Amino acid sequence: AGMAYALYNASGQAAQVLDGGPTGRFLRLANASSQSNNSIGFPLTAEGPFGRVAIDFDFRMTPGSGRADGFSLVWLDADAWGEGGVVPAFGPEGNAARSFGLGFDIFNNGEVNNNHLSVHYDGVKLAEFANPGFDLANGQFNHARVVLERASGGAF
Repeated sequence: AGMAYALYNASGQAAQVLDGGPTGRFLRLANASSQSNNSIGFPLTAEGPFGRVAIDFDFRMTPGSGRADGFSLVWLDADAWGEGGVVPAFGPEGNAARSFGLGFDIFNNGEVNNNHLSVHYDGVKLAEFANPGFDLANGQFNHARVVLERASGGAF
């Protein structure tokens, strides 16, 4: 609540911020009636460097009649991509130069399977994890907590 954001519509129906009733407001990046490729960008909220950065969010993916694919979460390098405004459109494989990305993918485009997570850094896929312990496309709200922690020679 109250955090600034910018929506970007690359194709299909534009992203919407909707009222979820007692659960509060939520963002719909796509829906079953349109194949969309939308992004939301949050500006730099504080200067670093940081020893630890965490983000929590709830998500739901429900395959529709179209080709459901997934989504990505990308921490864009502010020096390379800017500190706010419109962000690039990403598919479920969040590759970007000088940035960290996670892919939540429910369609097999030649990857390990149709229920996998992928880890990306500086435009390169570093790892892919089949079957993260539950069905990403279960239609339920699932909670994700992503933590990056400074480590010797990189991040954990």
